[in-house]
Amino acid sequence: MSGGKCLRIWSGDWDLPSVDYNCLAAMAYCKFTETPVTFQGTNNPFWSKTGGLPVLKHEGGSEYNLTDIINFLRKQGRNAEFGLSKKQNADILAYTSLIEEKLLPALLYCQWVDTKNLDDFTRPWYFKAMPFPFRYYLPASLEKSMDDKVRSMCGCGTLTNADIEKKVYREARECLNQLSNKLGTFDFFYGKNPTYLDAVIFGYLAVLYKTPLPNNPLKHHIQSCDNLVRFINRILHRFFQLTPEETTEQERKESERQQEKQDISDFPHKKRNMIISALVALSAMVGYALLSGLVQIEITETNGEGINNDYEDDFEPDEDED
Repeated sequence: MSGGKCLRIWSGDWDLPSVDYNCLAAMAYCKFTETPVTFQGTNNPFWSKTGGLPVLKHEGGSEYNLTDIINFLRKQGRNAEFGLSKKQNADILAYTSLIEEKLLPALLYCQWVDTKNLDDFTRPWYFKAMPFPFRYYLPASLEKSMDDKVRSMCGCGTLTNADIEKKVYREARECLNQLSNKLGTFDFFYGKNPTYLDAVIFGYLAVLYKTPLPNNPLKHHIQSCDNLVRFINRILHRFFQLTPEETTEQERKESERQQEKQDISDFPHKKRNMIISALVALSAMVGYALLSGLVQIEITETNGEGINNDYEDDFEPDEDED
């Protein structure tokens, strides 16, 4: 690598620069600290030793998780927490732990455990996004690891999915309320300048708010917290303005999604029309075959003496008949 840094991430969608909360946090911190770095949407965690993204590649090697990436950037002098007090830094650690404990299980449940979301959205998205041949087995591996992680974090080994859902969503709503109260009327959680905490919270909230999941009760709760919605949009507007090429790509993806929805909606009618068309075509071919003599119909009549009258043969009159 020729002196630069490259952050390998899950690519963006739904007006987000990445669809992954950790990737968004790493990207946001790079933006907050004006770190010169290239974002590369690989959609392939296979070569990561942790099996996940983001991965920061640099001259000295690689950083394979969010914590290591942030620590590396701070050692490089890219520190968004410069000037904060010890108490404020301690608060950042406390809130980060709160989010991982209360909000992360709900986010993972929403994407990877909820059956409808998994079948109708998450599985198809990752299958389509991943390169061949990884798309055929990595999504299933991710699904298993995320499901295990949710149950482990919640201590839910014996609970049903319905019980887990109630637990994670209740705790997530409480966490969102705390974050909304903490933010108040400020632009960022510690005033005018964003910090690591803002990067982490942005990653979680943006994914929960922007991902078009069929079942997403937390999106509605975020919508009820106006300051959290403004917080998401503020960071997107200030730090992640889309280039013309990115805008075109987002529009293309949205057009494809709308077409897929239309195809699904039209499917019963299309199937009916196809059946009718096939029957009409079959009738036309049979009619043509009959009229042209390609197919002849033999009508057989059986009387009491077992005599067959074949109407295909020429009728020969009786010679004795007058």
